[in-house]
Amino acid sequence: MVRCSVCDIEIERNYCPQCGQYHTGRRITNKSLLLDLVNGLYSLDKSFYENMKLGLFRPAKLVRNYWEGYRRYYFSPGKFLTIASLFLVLNFLIQDDFFSITVVSDGIGPHFVFLFILLSLYSLSSWGVYYLYGKNFNEHFVLNIYSISIWIICITPFSILWGYLNVEGVEELWTAFLLLVIGVWNNRVFKMVWWKRILYIAANYTVLTLLFYVLLHASNFNGDF
Repeated sequence: MVRCSVCDIEIERNYCPQCGQYHTGRRITNKSLLLDLVNGLYSLDKSFYENMKLGLFRPAKLVRNYWEGYRRYYFSPGKFLTIASLFLVLNFLIQDDFFSITVVSDGIGPHFVFLFILLSLYSLSSWGVYYLYGKNFNEHFVLNIYSISIWIICITPFSILWGYLNVEGVEELWTAFLLLVIGVWNNRVFKMVWWKRILYIAANYTVLTLLFYVLLHASNFNGDF
């Protein structure tokens, strides 16, 4: 018997009879992830504020709800990614960089390149660091779509403000802050004792820093993507 993660009543024919949440009963695959991302482009049917509040303060509830196959009540990762993309489009229309990061792309939108790099590096990092927790790469990809999208939505206004004020010397601190805060957010999805949390956050931050270092120096970016 499967019970609704929102209403805690028995689900009938994959749907909760009270709130209408859909439960797939299957793990995330390449096909299901692609279909859900595409579906997320077409509707934003729940309260943006309520979903952002849930994502910021109860990340385990949001992510694990999706991992366990529940759908159509909370925002899907595709919906969050769509909103984050719009925030980044606005950022790059107003200025050329996102804090200290300048995206140079040939025929591809800078917001797309920026999101692709962040999602790839964060997903590889969390998949490796949290490997013993038994989540596949697609599940880590979903986790990082949620976390990166939520935090990009939160800090993009600050990036625009910093560019408008022409403030210098703090961009690197914001980049380090973004690396750390997403790592802490991701860690909250997993159940563990406090000392393990510290170790996992430190390990994830170290791996992320190394991945970014290798990427920057391998491509001679000098701060540019």
